[in-house]
Amino acid sequence: MVFDVESIGLHGDGYAVGYVVIQDGNEVESGMFACPASKANGADSDRLWVYENIPQIAPDSPDPLAVRENFWCRWMEWKAKGALLAADCAWPVEARFLAACVDAAYVAPLPRFGRAGADEDDALLVIEHHVDVAVDQRRAPHFLPRSVRQQPGHRRAPQLREAIEQRGLEPVPRGRRRVQHRGRRANRLEAVELTMEQLYVLVGTYMSVENLIFNSLFPTRKGNNYCFPLNNVLLEKHDLDRVRLNKETWKYAALNLYHLRDFGTLEFRHHPGTKSVHELLKWIQILGNLYTWAQKTSLKDFKTLLMNLNTTSEYMEYVHQALPNLSAKVCTDDMYHAVTAAKVFVNSVKG
Repeated sequence: MVFDVESIGLHGDGYAVGYVVIQDGNEVESGMFACPASKANGADSDRLWVYENIPQIAPDSPDPLAVRENFWCRWMEWKAKGALLAADCAWPVEARFLAACVDAAYVAPLPRFGRAGADEDDALLVIEHHVDVAVDQRRAPHFLPRSVRQQPGHRRAPQLREAIEQRGLEPVPRGRRRVQHRGRRANRLEAVELTMEQLYVLVGTYMSVENLIFNSLFPTRKGNNYCFPLNNVLLEKHDLDRVRLNKETWKYAALNLYHLRDFGTLEFRHHPGTKSVHELLKWIQILGNLYTWAQKTSLKDFKTLLMNLNTTSEYMEYVHQALPNLSAKVCTDDMYHAVTAAKVFVNSVKG
């Protein structure tokens, strides 16, 4: 298989790829995948050069990630048949394109596409934050994502455990999951170990308590353009399809779903910058509650529970069951509208 990539400059995203498969001197397959060049990252000067010098290519993919996925599927099929992959002057464009394909396929798989050879007994908790907390790991360091490995002192988890014990907090439930902080106002919960049904339960549960979280924990984030409520969008199951997880729609949602498609994470944008370890740990505990609840609650049981929520006492019991570390006054009006949005979402999921 011989392939060629068009990109925004030598070091920008590849937005089109063409390939041809030759066997015994005969062409047995050829194809091309492309997205709009405007969807690819790159320098403005390089983009201008592309527009002026490269013939327009009809797109059949929504973005560069989909281009890479389509090509990778074809290559893996031909690789299994014994094909070799070649390119003319492959550095840097084709080489970068292939590296991005490998990262998407093996470094950050989506839910239900976990890393091969994972040991279910291994426990991994990764926490990144600008206060000095980090990683508790029983895995070899090379397993960790590069963004974590590059953090200086990423093995200093005893500091975190000591802080938890000193403040009388319950430890974040252990298990193969990661809670990450990237930037001052974003926490990420890794979702690669969740099944799709568990992901639906997690998102539905969050939707049902979103108003409660904003009003009781982060009132200053209400109305913020960079943290708009997920319930502002009439979310349904098909919105979690990979092709619909676009950055324009989800990047600034309070629960940003976009990074399911590349990092395999859910980004919670609620928490403002803080130097308080206590505040940070309480928020991590709530996210841990949410994750554990999604793991142990079947989609069928969650639907039944959600549909039967009507009274204040039922709302209070539900919040206590799902998020025991969330200490907040339950307002019926807030819960009613949020639970209604969650009902719409889970009812769109068949099964």
